[in-house]
Amino acid sequence: MPRWRVACDVCAASSWIGEAAGGRDAWCEACQTGARLVPGATRASCARCGAALALAEPRFVELWGEVQNASAVLAAWDGAPAALGALLPERPRFLNDRTPPAAESGDAPDVRAALLDLASGAFARARLGLEAALERAAAGPHVWRALAIAADRLDEPALAEAACTRALSATRGREDAAL
Repeated sequence: MPRWRVACDVCAASSWIGEAAGGRDAWCEACQTGARLVPGATRASCARCGAALALAEPRFVELWGEVQNASAVLAAWDGAPAALGALLPERPRFLNDRTPPAAESGDAPDVRAALLDLASGAFARARLGLEAALERAAAGPHVWRALAIAADRLDEPALAEAACTRALSATRGREDAAL
C-alpha cells in the first residue's frame, strides 16, 4: 500500500497517510491534523473534530500538489533533485532490477569474469573483481550497475547506492554525447 504525504501550503500542517512501522498514519481533512492508529485500522474518527480520517489515501483531488510533484520529478531528471528529496524523505534503498548486465564487446577479460561471477551468484568475488576493474580503467555504466547489484546482494546499501548513482551518471553522459 502506498504512503501519501499531505500538507497545507498555508498553515504548514502536514502528516502521512498509510501503513507505517508500528501503526497506521491517518489525516483529518476537516481540521488538517494527523493521527497515529493501530496497524490495520480500517475506520477511525478524528479525536479533535470527530470527522472521518483518511486512512489509505486522500479523498480530495490535489491538482496543484500533483503539478508540484511532476515539476520536482522533471527537475530531478534535469540534475536538480532537491525538490524531489523534500517530497520523498523516506527514500527506498534498494535496486529495482537485480538482473546482472551482460558483458559488452569492449569489456576486459577481468570485467567479463566478474560479470560471470555476478550472474552465478558469487557476489563477493564479483564485487572484488568489479572494484579492481573500475580502479584500473574507466568502464561503462553496465559495470557500475553490476557493482551496485553485487553490493546490494551483499547488504551494503551505501556502496550499492553510490555505484547506482555512478551508473546513472555514466548513462547520462553517454546520452549527452550522442546528442
